[in-house]
Amino acid sequence: MASGLLIWGQTVLHPHLGGFIFLVYWAVCLGFTLASIFLAFVDARVMLRNIKMDRVLLAKRAKQGIELEDARQRSNIAESTISN
Repeated sequence: MASGLLIWGQTVLHPHLGGFIFLVYWAVCLGFTLASIFLAFVDARVMLRNIKMDRVLLAKRAKQGIELEDARQRSNIAESTISN
């Protein structure tokens, strides 16, 4: 949106922008640009948090799987020693 406002401001609207209207228009453009940058940073931070949470969840699942497999192996060993 910010780039669209820039293009329109330099082409189609250039003859109509003068004085105070010029300042208001470019202040709005600046506001949209800053809002876009801010939202990009927020989005990046949310993505990094989600990646971290996914890594923790994956590590927990892997640990549970290893513990379950270890318990099964111990159970099989115990059963085989009892039957002998």
